[in-house]
Amino acid sequence: MLGVNQLDFINYCNALKGNYRKGVHKMETLLENPTHAKEFAKNLGGVSVVLGTPVGKEDRNSETLRSMLLASDVANDAVYTWMGQYYEFDSWDELLGDEDRCKAMMANELMWRALSASGVAMGKTVATLAGLSCSAYDDMSAVAASSTAMAAIIANSTALNAVVSSSAAMSAVAASQTAMAAVASSQTAMTAVINNSTALNAVVSSSTAMAAIVASQTARKAIESSNTAISALSASSRVVTGYATIGTAYNRDCWIVSACCTTSNSSSYQYTIGNFYDSPTTKTGMYGNTHKAVSRFAKNAAVTADTAGGWQHEIKYIPC
Repeated sequence: MLGVNQLDFINYCNALKGNYRKGVHKMETLLENPTHAKEFAKNLGGVSVVLGTPVGKEDRNSETLRSMLLASDVANDAVYTWMGQYYEFDSWDELLGDEDRCKAMMANELMWRALSASGVAMGKTVATLAGLSCSAYDDMSAVAASSTAMAAIIANSTALNAVVSSSAAMSAVAASQTAMAAVASSQTAMTAVINNSTALNAVVSSSTAMAAIVASQTARKAIESSNTAISALSASSRVVTGYATIGTAYNRDCWIVSACCTTSNSSSYQYTIGNFYDSPTTKTGMYGNTHKAVSRFAKNAAVTADTAGGWQHEIKYIPC
């Protein structure tokens, strides 16, 4: 005789996975209706269909359904329900207040895939791993807003690795001035961020994070000396085109990816990019129609032409 949870699992499998397009549309409709979404998040059979796909056996349907659920307003509730089949607990604090249990869950790829996408789970997990009381923090945003918590996390390699490997955790960190100031001032934290694509992409896409990076010499030098970081920044650049006359300035802090002249006879001209934060403070010899790498942080980035003429130039940059 099948139990209630098993019957629910089968019914949701038929509804969500029988047809890719229709299944995704049903999930979208379900999540758009608050009452249905809350009921689904409390249904172990249903959330198991979405969160329980074995690691390495994912397909397009399972990836889409999981990303939809974990990006929804009921993501934390769904993860909480799903974890109830593995442990007995009456609260997040009871589940995640034990350091050894947190480490065991991190080592379990299936569990960690779901937990690391939950802001509540990540905040309480990293607090516990860092030797703090998880009950003091409601979620990862609360952790990121605490300089005490961030200092403890950076000082603990396990907690730091948990943060940089989690998109939910890094989104909260990248959006927090307090958290990013702590990360940017730590060589250890910057190395961890640069070496993890999840963390690095979160930083690159956040204006708050980039502002913290450019304000810290430790962070600037870590970025400028890393080919991995440079490649990530290059992929996210914007383009400004203008006429470079003497002393043209953008009056903004930015990461300059590359620059070039764009006129047909540009090979006969060159210009200097100036106002870099660290030595050397200028880069010369930029000419030709092909972009030349700069890969430096600049303060009020300036372009100086070698003549007072008006030839066109192009700069790829990311504002900080």
